Amino acid sequence: MMQRLLLGLVALYQRTVSPLLSLTRHPQDIPHCCKFYPSCSEYARQCLQRYPWYSAVGRSIWRVVRCHPWSKGGVDLP
Repeated sequence: MMQRLLLGLVALYQRTVSPLLSLTRHPQDIPHCCKFYPSCSEYARQCLQRYPWYSAVGRSIWRVVRCHPWSKGGVDLP
């Protein structure tokens, strides 16, 4: 049940908030794309499908923490 709730929240974020964030960014300030592939929200969705919800939440938080200006980024699959 918790897994489905969290998957629903990630899907809601991907459909509503994420597109709005890309509209508010100025191209010269912040790049439009994520440093990592897949994006953090997609990474969270994949983790929720593969792991128990508590492990998926921990992995997703760790991914967001690693997404900073000094990160190299790249392919990071769950």
